[in-house]
Amino acid sequence: MFAQCDIKGNQFLLMSALVDHKKDGHAVEIADGFVQRGTNRHRRITTKGWQLCVEWKDGSTTWERLADLKESYPIEIAEYAVARGLNKEPAFAWWVLSVLAKRNRIIAAVNRRYHKRNHTFGIKVPWDWDEAVVFDKENGNTLWQDAVQK
Repeated sequence: MFAQCDIKGNQFLLMSALVDHKKDGHAVEIADGFVQRGTNRHRRITTKGWQLCVEWKDGSTTWERLADLKESYPIEIAEYAVARGLNKEPAFAWWVLSVLAKRNRIIAAVNRRYHKRNHTFGIKVPWDWDEAVVFDKENGNTLWQDAVQK
C-alpha cells in the first residue's frame, strides 16, 4: 500500500520526492526580503506565492503550497531549498537554516548516546564471521567458529 489510512478512513499520501517549484506574482522578491521596524531591520516572514510539485508514493504529482509542505515535511523541504539554491529567497531564508541546524543537533545528540557494544559481560563478541575467525586466531582455538557453525 502506498497510502496510509486512519481509523476514520482519512487517507494520507506519503511524499516520495519534490519534483519542481514555482513562484507567482505574490511572492516576495529578494530585494523586498527585509522590513524596517524603527531602527531595526527584520526578515519578512512569509511563504506567500510559492508552490512545490510533489510526487507522492502512489505515483501521482500535485502542486502544493509551501506553507502546507513546510509544516508536514520541514527537513525535506529545507534540504530541497538548499540543493536548488532557494535558501536566499525570502520565503525560505527565515526558516531553512534553523530547521537544518535543529536536524544536525538531533543527529549529534543521537550519535553521542550511541555506544558501540562489542563486549557482553566482559567477553568480546564478534559481529560477523570474519571477526570470529580473527578472535579465534588471537585465542589459539576455534570456539567462535564452532559456535557459529553450530
